Amino acid sequence: CPALRPEAYSGSQLEDQLNEQMENFLSDKEKNYLDGNQLKVSTVFKWYRSDFEKSDKNIDDLKEYFAKHAPLFNLSDEEINLLNSGDFRIKFLSYDWNLNRTF
Repeated sequence: CPALRPEAYSGSQLEDQLNEQMENFLSDKEKNYLDGNQLKVSTVFKWYRSDFEKSDKNIDDLKEYFAKHAPLFNLSDEEINLLNSGDFRIKFLSYDWNLNRTF
């Protein structure tokens, strides 16, 4: 999930704060990256798939969601075109639960 913010969320800034967190999360190459024609993404997208697919009236599935946000993945123009074409596979990465591990 996105890293915690160094500030509290506030009603007047909430939309901007959430958008910034989403942008930071998508651009994190440890959680989301393109490997050939396979977009490897956090399992968070699998768990909350319907939330991302319903995040915009013009989005019907995860491929469309990722294509819309392709520039946030820090990709080349060729890689962005690949996402826009829909000719890629989605692979969900294993989630790292170490933060919750007890010692």
